[in-house]
Amino acid sequence: LDVRGRSLQKGIHWSDAQLGGRAYFTIDPEFSVLTLQSIKRTDSALYKCRVDFQFSPTRNSLVNFTVIVPPEKLILLDVGRGTLSSPVYGPVLEGTTVQLSCRAIGGIPKPLLTWYKDGTRMNSSRHIVGDGNVEQTLTVGEVGRHLLYSTFTCNGTNTHLVDPMSTTVQLNILLKPLDVRLLGENLALSSGSRYEM
Repeated sequence: LDVRGRSLQKGIHWSDAQLGGRAYFTIDPEFSVLTLQSIKRTDSALYKCRVDFQFSPTRNSLVNFTVIVPPEKLILLDVGRGTLSSPVYGPVLEGTTVQLSCRAIGGIPKPLLTWYKDGTRMNSSRHIVGDGNVEQTLTVGEVGRHLLYSTFTCNGTNTHLVDPMSTTVQLNILLKPLDVRLLGENLALSSGSRYEM
């Protein structure tokens, strides 16, 4: 706001062309406010407030303005096999190892991803994939019947200002029989003969 040679009410507003008329400066006797509308990712910058006085030195204040961009979406992957397209994973054989990855697409700063099993936080490993997205891999070793129909949820967030995104998959397991019994008469069987049971 330029008020040189004019009253405060007739001051000339100016803003950087990059802001495209989305910035407006309001003066108040107690404090002044810079309002920035329709915030864009490119608005992240170090902003300078400069005040020139008629009889005092110029005063500068700097404000680091960071724009947070939430992740676009979360994708679940079966490590080595690709994207999971169903809310149910499996069936997998009892005793096998399962590796699930959760990939956050986009987000500034990079999102923090967390895995939960039936609401309990799980240990997992984080890495950045080739396209710059974040991925969190969960390894479940030797799945057993206690995990049948368990839900695995991945939460992703990069700010406390909005609720985290989440995506969930349920584990289906092919269980081995606990016991096998032959029912009927206890008869001797001969090799090479055919029997129906």
